[in-house]
Amino acid sequence: MTAGARVLIAFDDPTAPSFGPVRPLAIEAVLEELREAGVPEVNVTLICANALHRKWTHDELAKVLSPGLVERFGDR
Repeated sequence: MTAGARVLIAFDDPTAPSFGPVRPLAIEAVLEELREAGVPEVNVTLICANALHRKWTHDELAKVLSPGLVERFGDR
């Protein structure tokens, strides 16, 4: 990973079962590794891999990811 790289983080949609707060913890851990590697958060995009399901609202994603992540990444 080079400093300043652009990164895409994909995660399963809320219909995929998970146990506990796995998604936000995993995403925050990856973001920390990227920060340490010199990748600014503005160069990171999150994408919900929702297949043929409808697009999730910000409120729905906030329940799964955390309000903080949704606020920080909004349309990214």
